[in-house]
Amino acid sequence: MKSILTHLVILIVAIVSVWLTATFQQVTVQNKEDLRAISCGWPLTFVTSNQEWRDPPYPYTLKCLSGEWGDSAVMQWSSVALNVLVFYVGLAALLQIIRIVRLKKK
Repeated sequence: MKSILTHLVILIVAIVSVWLTATFQQVTVQNKEDLRAISCGWPLTFVTSNQEWRDPPYPYTLKCLSGEWGDSAVMQWSSVALNVLVFYVGLAALLQIIRIVRLKKK
């Protein structure tokens, strides 16, 4: 049961991490054309947003998910799932490494 809870917590942390990467990621656009397809997400792009309604001075830096409600953002859910998997595997491996190091210190 403890193992299931640990993996559930890792999964939740992975989901939150993926969301936060897109939320706080910044993109610099050089022209109006760049505003039409702002791609965000790491390591795989999973959000594409059209923010061409903006008329900023160029170059302009904006957060990926900083658009107004109604922006035409498209989520690629398969990429979201793969990103969560990457974060999950990384976090689970890190936790295992920490456990091994602690055991060797004893």
